[in-house]
Amino acid sequence: MTAPNDSCSSIENSSPALGHSRDHTSNLFSCAYSDMQGATASQTVRTKDVPGSTDTVSLPDLTIAGDQKHSVKLGELTKASITVDGKLRDVYLHVPKNYDPSKPMPLLVVFNGLGEGARGMENFTKLGEKAEKEGFIVAYPDGSGMQHSWNTDQSLASSANDIKFASQVIDSLSQDLNVDISRVSMAGFSQGGAFALRAANALSEKVAAVASVGGYMTGTEQQANNPLPELSIVHTQDNLVPFDGTSGLESRVKQDWDRHDFGQMAADGALLVASKLGNHFESAQYTTDSYRRLNGMEGQKGRISEHGNYTTAVWDNPTNHTQVEQITVNAPRGWDGSSMDKPLYEKNGTTTSDTDILWDFLKDKTRQNKIFSY
Repeated sequence: MTAPNDSCSSIENSSPALGHSRDHTSNLFSCAYSDMQGATASQTVRTKDVPGSTDTVSLPDLTIAGDQKHSVKLGELTKASITVDGKLRDVYLHVPKNYDPSKPMPLLVVFNGLGEGARGMENFTKLGEKAEKEGFIVAYPDGSGMQHSWNTDQSLASSANDIKFASQVIDSLSQDLNVDISRVSMAGFSQGGAFALRAANALSEKVAAVASVGGYMTGTEQQANNPLPELSIVHTQDNLVPFDGTSGLESRVKQDWDRHDFGQMAADGALLVASKLGNHFESAQYTTDSYRRLNGMEGQKGRISEHGNYTTAVWDNPTNHTQVEQITVNAPRGWDGSSMDKPLYEKNGTTTSDTDILWDFLKDKTRQNKIFSY
């Protein structure tokens, strides 16, 4: 292995003059040298601080499997990990090819559905492709255990400190990359959508907006300390997350019996039993009303529009620059336009997907609390 070259040593030695300490949190440099005898040494610099990087970024605050340089290749999905309460937690990263270390870039943190895992979320949602086109960083933290579950304060959910995990992901990436900290948003699918709402409320000093597809609230979420724009995409024929919540399941089971719809009765009955065991879902309307109250939109009449098999309802508060939107799809649950859920629907006269709608909502939202900084 060749020895460190002078340029690498001189940059490291001069870093204190730039006002940087050398502790773990602000470790700015990772110098890598070829094992090939006689090869020219190369230097990888933390790209947040030094412009002109090549096709990799250095992330000293995360562990990249098999890579002591902690480098992530731009435009590719990379598995990393971070220590939370003494345990390694995985997070998959997509930093787009057009990442420019001299320019702040939005960050979207995406939470997987129960049993799905973070690894497949990029292919499932196609958010990586969207990130390449629109210019934002995507982080996919992985839920806990065999079911890749999130702590939504339900009896069948994870008991891990997932709020802390989500917070540390934001902190580490914001320290290592040039993240626009006023444009950090969260999103999720199903149980991941429920956790996105829970985490965004708890971390509203760091989060600009939140969106969920097939998500829900449990009624035990922390009240956000700051205004928080929110988008919900919900489905009237969702057999796992009831559109009207679990509180009306007993009457639904009776209606299923009266209609002799025994298949639906079995599905509703299973949800009823689960709710009795501590897996309560609030209704889609509960979620929307919660964010309308938070953002000062109570009593305001929303803008309602019909689009074939779905309806949109939008509320705005120009005073605090917030928006709440609920898209109700008259169909079974899914991420429309994903690799698994092919049907697309139209919005504003063009065919679109949940990924497009989600990012269109999130991309122009900025964090209302201006105190927090890195």
